[in-house]
Amino acid sequence: MSSYNPNTPLASERISDTQQPIRDNFFLANQYFGIDHFEFDASSNNGLHKQSTYPDRSGTPPSPGVSECSIYGRTAGSQTFPFLRRDGGTLDYPVAAIRAMVRVSTAPAVIGQSFNINAGLITFVDPVWTIQFQNAEPDGNYLVLVSPVRSSGSNFIQIVDGSLNVNNFQVRRTGPGITEIMVVVYRYSL
Repeated sequence: MSSYNPNTPLASERISDTQQPIRDNFFLANQYFGIDHFEFDASSNNGLHKQSTYPDRSGTPPSPGVSECSIYGRTAGSQTFPFLRRDGGTLDYPVAAIRAMVRVSTAPAVIGQSFNINAGLITFVDPVWTIQFQNAEPDGNYLVLVSPVRSSGSNFIQIVDGSLNVNNFQVRRTGPGITEIMVVVYRYSL
């Protein structure tokens, strides 16, 4: 199989002589575009995306014009995330700013859905939950928002000073009335 040739057919060539190169071009176009799009000959979904893939463009980020935006992949360490750059600017906005979330009891059982945290990664030694990430953060530069779900009295929760690191963080309750918390980990940059 040859590579894609944008010059096939030339104006001076007979169509019968260029049939195979034209077929090759269609095959290659379908193969390349078929990574993210449905195939050209699909009976439905023509032109729609199956997925959207953004390679690392950290070194050459896009430069959208005024009233335009670009989504691109940016990598730091070994993690690539989608970012948005808009309106002719140079400021990047994370498309997936939430890095982890969980609702957990003192059991410590996970209640409902969680993201980047599971029950096997959580310990509770009264009064502290230690919550570990499935995928580590590049550094401790992230925010943890915590809210009690079930409590009695006027008890409080707090992030343990100095506990934000790449693998885990700790949340302390100040009284026994809190038996369940919700946690969201947010990070602006990689």
